[in-house]
Amino acid sequence: MGLVIIMLATSIFFTRPKSYANANADAERRLGIAAIAQGLQEYKVKHSGWPEGIPDKDVAIDALDGGYDLCKYLVPEFLQGIPLDPVLGTQYESDPVNPTLTDKTCTEDNIKYFSGYTIRHNSDNSLALTAGATTGKMEIIIR
Repeated sequence: MGLVIIMLATSIFFTRPKSYANANADAERRLGIAAIAQGLQEYKVKHSGWPEGIPDKDVAIDALDGGYDLCKYLVPEFLQGIPLDPVLGTQYESDPVNPTLTDKTCTEDNIKYFSGYTIRHNSDNSLALTAGATTGKMEIIIR
């Protein structure tokens, strides 16, 4: 009887399904920064340049103090909304102390967002979009 219990416990331990949560979150991050990159490329083609004022150091893409708000440049013409990191990203209305989560677009009044991604304008006139990942940092360079 003891042998059967040990075998059963061992089989449950070795056959439990692997969690794909981290891999799924990283895939969403890649899709998020890729969508932003595509929106920025379309913006550049239409306006013959990048949106103005993108800093030369990594800065958060958000509608908060100190961040860079891409919403006003890309939504709704090039993107339906700013993609949000599956873990860090959030979008809310009202104040940050008592936020009310929302799925409204970032162009509506009183909507704030924190994408969880960063943007940087490089000296060669390329842009770098960065996302944190479970395996490190992922970055897309767009020219």
